[in-house]
Amino acid sequence: MGISYIKATAETGAFGSGGGAPSASTEAIKVNSVDYTVDRGAMKENTTDSYTTNQILGGALKISGSIDTNFRPTSQAPLLAACFGTATAGVYDIEEPTAACFAIGEKTGAVTQERLFYGVGVKSCEFTFEAKEYVKAKYDWIAADVLDGTYDSAVTYPTEDPLVFWGASLTVGATTIYSKSVSLSVDRAIDEDQFVLGNFKLYRLTRTDVTDISGTITITEEQLSELNRAMYGTTSGTAVPSTNALGNGTLTITCLRPSGAAGCVFSLPITYTASSFKSENVGEFDKSIEYSVAGAPTAFLTVS
Repeated sequence: MGISYIKATAETGAFGSGGGAPSASTEAIKVNSVDYTVDRGAMKENTTDSYTTNQILGGALKISGSIDTNFRPTSQAPLLAACFGTATAGVYDIEEPTAACFAIGEKTGAVTQERLFYGVGVKSCEFTFEAKEYVKAKYDWIAADVLDGTYDSAVTYPTEDPLVFWGASLTVGATTIYSKSVSLSVDRAIDEDQFVLGNFKLYRLTRTDVTDISGTITITEEQLSELNRAMYGTTSGTAVPSTNALGNGTLTITCLRPSGAAGCVFSLPITYTASSFKSENVGEFDKSIEYSVAGAPTAFLTVS
């Protein structure tokens, strides 16, 4: 049983070079859990002259991991930039993902260790807004290289409170949406198999498809108009239109900090894709709406 830390910085220079990697002066990021896997890509040779594997050699180095956090948008800026691209004046759009460097330290009793990860790409992230909970963020990542670093015995953290549910609100256009929970997933479609001859490490950070942004809104049982928008295309609809038009609008998720100060705002041009209803005994009705983002979001995430 021990303690751990994670630091993150933007990588400078060539991909996988480790330029700008975290140092002793780099502040760590508070997280709930962090993990990593180093897969040496072992290649097994099976030959006709033996009942067992003849030889095993190292293959494509595949490094991956995940980070679960309570969302602190300022201190998690290196993670956000690695997923969405570099922010301009606190505004993240969906741009080219940028490479990062991670340092993960661990201490068990008097035994310490730090691993440095170069050429890190955040391939996806998921935000969860749920009543009675902190706002949460999860980051899934891959990396090109790993090596030992120097454990930081005097690690420091920035002063920033996590965002909380009672500071989060939703609107679609000018309509306030009363919701029990919202999920927002961003999949950057990063290619995890970018390997070339002459190198067993990840060659570059590149995408293989469009970025998929989607999620689910769980609404309260009296939110009839929003369910109509999902089912009929408009809040005033009474049947599926002959044009088969889908409901859409701009979903704005505003998060205040616990102090009441501005925190961050997500602005998403969404289209409703599916809805569901469930009634059990005489309990509260369960209603949820699935959505996807169409078009290029401007000011996808603004951090104050």
